[in-house]
Amino acid sequence: MLTRSTFDRSRTSLARAVTGGSILPFVRIESREIIMPVIWCHVESVVNQPTSPPSLVLNTRTPFAIRRSKCMVGMDTRILKGFERLSFNEIRPGDFVIATITEHSDWLETQRIEVIVFEAIQ
Repeated sequence: MLTRSTFDRSRTSLARAVTGGSILPFVRIESREIIMPVIWCHVESVVNQPTSPPSLVLNTRTPFAIRRSKCMVGMDTRILKGFERLSFNEIRPGDFVIATITEHSDWLETQRIEVIVFEAIQ
């Protein structure tokens, strides 16, 4: 069973490996002993080529820098814009997303991607 201290240590070491020594700003969602990191970010690029698995390069702004993360998009990843389901091809660079991710030994996998639309209030 994954305990909180084991999760924190593995999350920190993975974040340092992915970002070259920096820690990504994660937020944890806890439900029934399942802890899922969430990142708020802008999509820098969408990689959808036949030679590699689909992935997103995500930029997260922190007070000191912009952190770049590459996340693989799994076959079961739910992609939403409001209540509407989207396909992976409908995600565009510059979109603001909230990504729920799963950490593996040396890579990140998205479980859920929510595209956020900002609208002016009239």
